Amino acid sequence: MNVHDFKFYGSTTVGAKGQVVLPAKLRKEMKIAPGDKLVVLLHQLPPAPNILIVKSRDITEIIQKIFGEDNLQKIIKPPKRQRKEKHEKKRN
Repeated sequence: MNVHDFKFYGSTTVGAKGQVVLPAKLRKEMKIAPGDKLVVLLHQLPPAPNILIVKSRDITEIIQKIFGEDNLQKIIKPPKRQRKEKHEKKRN
């Protein structure tokens, strides 16, 4: 990635419930509508971690490009222990 790969759309503030508002120009350009599913990723790219927000329908291709084919299944499908813990929390 280089500086030409980025486009600035503005800034946003995290609300009390952890919500953020995507700038209108970005939503329009990316055709993001109310109810669309987005995936949030953390990429540990030096010098600081980056938060990536991706439309869920595009996630497989994006993950392959960013993290490589070998890591695709690790990212999409969490380890069994994590899935089991998440399932148990829902039941309680």
